[in-house]
Amino acid sequence: MEDRSALISFLAERDAPCPGCMKNLRGQEDDVCPSCNKRLFLGEVRALHDVFGDAKSEPMQRPAQSHAERVVEYLAENNAPCPGCMRNLRGQTWPECPACHKKLYFGELRSLHLAFGDSKTIPMPPPGSPEAERLDLYLEKFEVDCPGCGYKLKGLKGEQCPECGRSLTVAEFLVPEPKATSRLLVNTVTTISVIPLILVSLMNALSLVYAQSVSDVWMSVIYGSMVLGLVYLFVVPGRRLMKANPAWMVFFNPVGSIISLFMTGWVCVLIAWRFFGY
Repeated sequence: MEDRSALISFLAERDAPCPGCMKNLRGQEDDVCPSCNKRLFLGEVRALHDVFGDAKSEPMQRPAQSHAERVVEYLAENNAPCPGCMRNLRGQTWPECPACHKKLYFGELRSLHLAFGDSKTIPMPPPGSPEAERLDLYLEKFEVDCPGCGYKLKGLKGEQCPECGRSLTVAEFLVPEPKATSRLLVNTVTTISVIPLILVSLMNALSLVYAQSVSDVWMSVIYGSMVLGLVYLFVVPGRRLMKANPAWMVFFNPVGSIISLFMTGWVCVLIAWRFFGY
């Protein structure tokens, strides 16, 4: 009852969009949105007020677009964790979480996206650690908000939010790591990419046999060292980056290795012209 009174007092003097339909709730005298019937919580409404501020000159209106269309359109281009189970909902084509079947609201999803961004930087304890299995240990170490109302939960000893009464589990705060790129795919791309580099290194080593001057030897050594550096770049940091994010294959691929060889060759030509008078 006290929470309901506090909510009504808060909305008596402030603008805040409904987490479900974005209707302006200023002057609302109940804890249920009159437009979409979503239950309202003070912490959630306060958080949305902090994000959007007062908009009395331009009252927040419910969009002509349907609720389902707006949710699907937003999730087509943005990451947002489910308020119920924290599953990433990007690409979802229905306003309901496929994992926990919680109904999804546009305002709630946008608030979670603004809070966590595209990187989903929610605290993650090491897999198998006590913090990953016990809620009290997790909340003792990490600072997170209640998925239902935004209440700060750090240090909470029970399994229920003291503000909105939501039952909590440690699983809903744990976001799985993004799926890594296939090891076979990464190894295949890396192998094909370094073949030209290795062939050029062998040809460069053979050129030392036919070197006619000290400057020729120096140029072969410099060029060979640079090519071996490219091999290391593709095999060690390149593989690591591609495993973490397949987007790095735009740079670390056979075409990229050939372009790198040409660029390295031009650098060596400039060195030869500047220091050896070729």
